[in-house]
Amino acid sequence: MQATWVARSDAAFSQSAGSLARACGRGYGPVALSKRKEVAVGVWWLLLWPIVLCLACESGNAPSDRPLQFWHTFNHEESAALQRFLDSGSAPAVETTILPFAQAALRFRTGQQHSRCPDLLRLDSTRVTELALARAIEAVPPAIWQLHSWLPEAEELVQVGDQHYGLPQTLDGLALIRKRSSEGPWPPASLAELSAFAMDQRAPQDGPGLGMLIDGYWFVAFLRSFGSSLPDHEGAPRADSPQAVAALEYFASLFQKGIAMDLLQERSPGRAMVKAFREGQLRVVFTGPWDLQALSDGALDTLDVAAFPGDAGPRGGQVLVVPSCSTQAAHAWQLASELTAPALQASWARELGTIPVSSEGMADSGALAAAFYAALQHARPLPRHTRTPEFFDDLTPAVEAAVGGDATPAEALAGVERAWSRLYGRTKLPANEPADEPADEPAGAGLPMDAGAPTDSTGQGVADEP
Repeated sequence: MQATWVARSDAAFSQSAGSLARACGRGYGPVALSKRKEVAVGVWWLLLWPIVLCLACESGNAPSDRPLQFWHTFNHEESAALQRFLDSGSAPAVETTILPFAQAALRFRTGQQHSRCPDLLRLDSTRVTELALARAIEAVPPAIWQLHSWLPEAEELVQVGDQHYGLPQTLDGLALIRKRSSEGPWPPASLAELSAFAMDQRAPQDGPGLGMLIDGYWFVAFLRSFGSSLPDHEGAPRADSPQAVAALEYFASLFQKGIAMDLLQERSPGRAMVKAFREGQLRVVFTGPWDLQALSDGALDTLDVAAFPGDAGPRGGQVLVVPSCSTQAAHAWQLASELTAPALQASWARELGTIPVSSEGMADSGALAAAFYAALQHARPLPRHTRTPEFFDDLTPAVEAAVGGDATPAEALAGVERAWSRLYGRTKLPANEPADEPADEPAGAGLPMDAGAPTDSTGQGVADEP
């Protein structure tokens, strides 16, 4: 491109300068330019031409020469698989940046404020609504959306109003995992049966048999089991309702009675849980597909999956979105469609335990992914509104305080109720309908921070999945 521009500049300069001078003098000025004025204009054009040339070259080359910027939240194993895919040459030139899972939206917003914008962004589906309503991400072109036969649980991740704001990349949520060689009644049909399975055939010195993180996202399953829920569009149930207090009392008792492994003092609670399961200390863990590869040490067929009792487990997923500030939207949608292609989805499912998002990908995903998908059909998504990620800013510390004995469940949830009342009021939360006109503030401005989002088991705290 540069050689072409240089060749044109030498040949066209004198003609361009003279033409500009003549146009200014004869067509647009009240008085024709004299020869001296024409020469003066030509001199000025000679001085400005290199600047114009550089700007034109920069503008013409930027989309094709600059690698596509892909910011993502893949964990270590997934990032390695992504890099192998990119190295295969089947995608445009891509430069990747790994974001901490719980800070993805914040990093995106901060980047926008400093004129740094990814062309493609992978993050948790709970962020889609707020980003879509803020006009920070683009709706999916219909031709791209129609490339795959999306599973209904996947489509719900990206739908806001009557449009889709991103491509689903993987389904996730929480389910019960055991080693296939384990004995005992399976799957548990109640919380009591889950506790009994965890402690079956264990002596007191054997320690806890159940592994799960002490986190608000995990607590949601117990909250629902006791008849409560997170606030939704139908209204905002009290965080300190009798049902919620009973749920937290039960959750905390699992750790205090030695049924569940206490991970509060662990620097990397997820890694500690995975290690204990692999060494046979835990009989069952309550976690997501992001842990399957580590729990099985790559031998996925050694694991068994079941739904959390009572259809109460949370369900979600990760999505690929194209920011409105992207300069390579077409290439970004191309990469997103390749990363959701059924063949790649099925391959990653068999290798990593990820859950495909299309019926074609699920068909060849392997037994474990199919079993996890079946379990997720007995789970429920989190409320679909802009406030959802913020709930855990207050709920997770309360759960930790109750489990650690720093507050009673009633005291801990009373603090959550005060916080939620102050922040959200006691009214119905807004529906997920895009505004008729763009927001007055810049796209992405005013988005809530990611603090308090669920942790994962990669040992990085909130840095990776779910």
